[in-house]
Amino acid sequence: MTAQSLFLCLLLLLALPGASHAQVVELKGGDSSVVDAGGGSVVLHFPNSTETFGVGIANGQLHWGASSSFSWQQWRLTAGDDYLGFTVGTGLVVPLRGLTAERKWEKQKLTLFAGAAGQFYSFPFFSATSVNHFGTGAFYQLKLPHGLDFSTMGVIVGSQHTASGALHYVWKGLDASGAAGLLQSQPFENGSISYKPIKSLSFFATRQTYFFDVNQTPAGGTGSSLVQEQSTISSVGGSANLRGLSLNASALTGTSGANQVSGQTFGGAIHPGPVAITASYYRSAYGGFVTSSFTEKLTRRWSVSEFLTYSQGRWTSNYGGSFTSNRLTASVGYLTYFAPLSSGPSPFQQTISVSLSWQLPHSTTVTLATNTLPNGAVRWSTYGNSYVQGPLQATNVAGQAHTNQTTLTAKFIVRGMVKDPSGTPVAGAAVLVGKETAFTDSDGTFFVRFRKENAVPIKVVPGDFRAPGNWHVISAPDTAMPEPKDKATVVNIEVSQDRL
Repeated sequence: MTAQSLFLCLLLLLALPGASHAQVVELKGGDSSVVDAGGGSVVLHFPNSTETFGVGIANGQLHWGASSSFSWQQWRLTAGDDYLGFTVGTGLVVPLRGLTAERKWEKQKLTLFAGAAGQFYSFPFFSATSVNHFGTGAFYQLKLPHGLDFSTMGVIVGSQHTASGALHYVWKGLDASGAAGLLQSQPFENGSISYKPIKSLSFFATRQTYFFDVNQTPAGGTGSSLVQEQSTISSVGGSANLRGLSLNASALTGTSGANQVSGQTFGGAIHPGPVAITASYYRSAYGGFVTSSFTEKLTRRWSVSEFLTYSQGRWTSNYGGSFTSNRLTASVGYLTYFAPLSSGPSPFQQTISVSLSWQLPHSTTVTLATNTLPNGAVRWSTYGNSYVQGPLQATNVAGQAHTNQTTLTAKFIVRGMVKDPSGTPVAGAAVLVGKETAFTDSDGTFFVRFRKENAVPIKVVPGDFRAPGNWHVISAPDTAMPEPKDKATVVNIEVSQDRL
């Protein structure tokens, strides 16, 4: 059975009966060669609960996921698939299937779990869990004074243990986070730190461990098996902006088992008028090469680029460009990645980068993008999602927040948009505006109505995101001012998703 037929069956069996009572129905479907996966999902948003169903094929195996999330007294309960994980310092998550109970206080959050745990499959178009052993666990987060957050997690699954802690500290221009402990009874440590003493100068250092599955063929050449590879990448560097001239430098080290590679980069960029010029030098034990790009903005929507590479005594050139409109965003370019598991002679690999996002009518989005793995392999993903309004209409059309009749006549609104660092809208992001929780639509937008023109607090809630994965906030305002609908400015919020 193909992933497409599975998705159609899912919609017929699950989506249609629930849609007649749901406030908002979110449909997703897609395919990806990143981990050889395809499938679909449906999310039913009710006034007091959220039901999620997903099914697909990953690595040749059928996987499914389902959950029901609702409030009970002061607890948020999830029956079915969920995960425990840190929002800072690491992309560490532990996939679960059972009963999860979460309670939040002003400065604390406690999550308890009992059931089974295993492997987590998370894609933009469906999420699933493949459980192996029964287990139990707990997660605790505490906001301390002076910008310090502390988190700890403990999980027992069969004979394996996961016990780790994380810290996140923000003070003026300093942002530091880290996590360490045991992951499946193996020690690990991740972290990042950035420091911006002045507006035009910044420094950073990171260490991140990646886990990913690959198909391995035995020496005999018959059959294959799925094995998990681990790669750790550490980097340190800085950047400076001097009157239109940007400079950057970094040193990187990657390890996989007993193998270790390293490299250094030096580069700069300048923007004279409508032209952007970049140049970078990449050096490793296998030699060095130079890359340069020239991008000219022809119109408000169109730009063209030329990419040059000088290596082993000769120049090569490639071409790309981008187009941006309200309905369609497309780009083709060339990027250089540090790939410690690359099979080539150099850890620096150049790959083509393709991105396409098409906004269709009725809040439908189709996306095509390429991804590069730590081993340098290029993979692609294509997926789409759509929001359908159910009979239980909400005041916050974009966010599906349940409100009372009085709010329907409110004359002021707070309007916002949530994007990731690449500028891609994030659908299903949870934003607490005053006392109302709004969820973004496929355009990444939300709004909440208010009767009075008084400032209200804004808080992004990554733990409540409908979008799969582990999210954290990069930038967001603390407050917003409700304004008349025809004059309301857009509140911009940036979030990022940790990749495993």
